[in-house]
Amino acid sequence: MAEKEIHTRIPFCDLQIDRQEIYRAMGYREEVPEIQFREMVETMLEELAGLCRPQGLYRIYDGQVVDSGHIEVGQISFRVGKIIAPCFDKAEQFAVFVTTAGQEYDGYVKELKAKEDMVSVFMADAIGSVIAEACVTEVIKRLEKQIPLRHTYPYSPGYCGWNVKEQAALFQLLPENPCGVKLTDSCLMLPVKSVSGVIGLGDEVENKPYGCAICMNKNCYKRRVQ
Repeated sequence: MAEKEIHTRIPFCDLQIDRQEIYRAMGYREEVPEIQFREMVETMLEELAGLCRPQGLYRIYDGQVVDSGHIEVGQISFRVGKIIAPCFDKAEQFAVFVTTAGQEYDGYVKELKAKEDMVSVFMADAIGSVIAEACVTEVIKRLEKQIPLRHTYPYSPGYCGWNVKEQAALFQLLPENPCGVKLTDSCLMLPVKSVSGVIGLGDEVENKPYGCAICMNKNCYKRRVQ
């Protein structure tokens, strides 16, 4: 049984939207796009600020690292793999979370597709990914205020060797359709710009190398480690 559940709507103005992350998702890596594209990004952000209703939710469960590749959360075993499992060393509890840019974002992209404005669709996709990640950051801020324990970075199915199919087991630890997010038969989330995962909690947990430093996907557009 979950010890605590927090569900929050996240004001768009609270989101820390990193423009460089948007540009990177557009394929610019560390470069800056031409002025017309930067202006399009700003226009889209203004439009989405009036439309999007970002949300986040987390539940706290007791758990532990079982071995070098498995963790147990709320009596459910997850095969997170040998890259992620050590990152949860000394965790006593886990926050199982989901965040989403919301259905309104999906509706915005649908309208762009109807206009066959594929450049804008491409840019909106990049922006949506950054919005979803910014929602995770806001949920972590709320977690820090509510739970007086140190925490790890967030880790999600589909990354660093954690099979995306374990998304189904993760959703067993969340309420039905959390924040309006549904899971498809292929374990993808709808709305599309949604993130789920696990954060380790404990007095002695450490933030170990993260992101590109531990990921083996050398073809990822976000990769910064040569």
